[in-house]
Amino acid sequence: MAVTAGLKDKKIVVLGAQKGAIEIVKYLIKKGARVSLVDQGAAELIQPQLDEKLPAGKYEAFFGNEIDPKVFVDVERIIVSPNFPTNFAAIEVARSAGVIIETELDFVSTHLAAPLLAIVGTKGKSTTASLIRAMLKKSGKDVFANIEAPLASALNLSKAPDMVIGTISPLSLEGCKALAPDYVVFTNVYDDHLDRYTTAEQYQNLLKEIFRNATEETISVLNAGDATLLNWMAMVPGKKLLFSAAVPEGFSGAWSTRTDLHVRITTGGVQKDHQASLKNYKMRGVHNRENLMAAALTAMTLGAKFEDVQHVIDNLSTLTGRLEFVKRINSVAFYNDSAATVPHAVTISLKAFAEPIILIAGGRDKGLDFTPLAPLIRQRVKNMILVGEAKEKVNRMIGDFTETFLVGTFEEAVLLAYQKSRSGDVILFSPGCAGFEEYHTKASELSEEVDPFRVLISQIAQPRRLNVL
Repeated sequence: MAVTAGLKDKKIVVLGAQKGAIEIVKYLIKKGARVSLVDQGAAELIQPQLDEKLPAGKYEAFFGNEIDPKVFVDVERIIVSPNFPTNFAAIEVARSAGVIIETELDFVSTHLAAPLLAIVGTKGKSTTASLIRAMLKKSGKDVFANIEAPLASALNLSKAPDMVIGTISPLSLEGCKALAPDYVVFTNVYDDHLDRYTTAEQYQNLLKEIFRNATEETISVLNAGDATLLNWMAMVPGKKLLFSAAVPEGFSGAWSTRTDLHVRITTGGVQKDHQASLKNYKMRGVHNRENLMAAALTAMTLGAKFEDVQHVIDNLSTLTGRLEFVKRINSVAFYNDSAATVPHAVTISLKAFAEPIILIAGGRDKGLDFTPLAPLIRQRVKNMILVGEAKEKVNRMIGDFTETFLVGTFEEAVLLAYQKSRSGDVILFSPGCAGFEEYHTKASELSEEVDPFRVLISQIAQPRRLNVL
């Protein structure tokens, strides 16, 4: 493989030993750079992971809070991983000395050997990415998506794909300057991460950065049912395609009825409407309809045939933790909606069911307001079981609108939910908060491929005495 001009023999420092950063180090080694990987964690915890993934002797690694200043002497660029402390002293010293400071996302996006489709928004990114990938693959295209692996993994593929799909988090957008996707899919904008960002406007402005380098050649697929995105449309250059319950006249786009999906595509100046049946469509919720509309519209814009879209619709299944049907026990249905980490997402999920709901919610507080959930809690939730750091706050805001219990562990929440259930009920795990530590600890113990909610459901045959507040 030819060495990339501008990287060979250059001294480059990568800050943060996250999965994406490790892929970048691997790429830089192949390109002949002199690489140092810096992480403030303990060497005995991180080095074994590096030894599994990186060639020995081809890079240097430095750990802890006291990093030798010599690491940053004569450095050409520093690549900063998301979550790496922005107040790290060496960053500003290097910047003052004229060193290139680059985000991980900027570096990856500017070194990809294929067009980049960036999916951004508060919710729905992974589901939309999965659907687009399936539709394009069915049409014969080679597609990489950062669903199972970090985006930086695309740098190390043996063969460049036809398309790279990247789900972009707001955290990874912080500090980006060079990111310029060829295609943008914007799913929605809800309040989120208000524990990190001072105001909702600050969070929204960060998401808006996806359009920083958009040109007249950029193609953007936008949710016309989202008021914030509609307000932004005038400032978005390039071609705009819309999806919603109804597409404004004159725009190419996608919309759906109860039984059909419609996609209007303009090719060579000729506009044509396509109609797919939703008879075999399995995913619940308005949000999943929106994800499907966005995916079908995007995939067809990128060359997928309509029969490929229909095939995916007929054969798709939900992703883990996205309003996913898990199991039915004694006519009680369990749904895992762990990806619903904001109150608005819980609202959408509650609306997906006509059956009585037992809601398991809670987790880490992100500074969000739960009071808009109150009407649906009163109307549709027969019991609410709260767990995690935010349980007291959520209880104060909406606990009076149904019979509510506060428990100490996620396991107790699942067991109590089943004890309270009756035939025909739905038990819905839809936290409305960031993941709480116990859930992720359990996940890491079981392995990344095993869902703790599913495991706990399998254990509910022997309910035990619970500590209920």
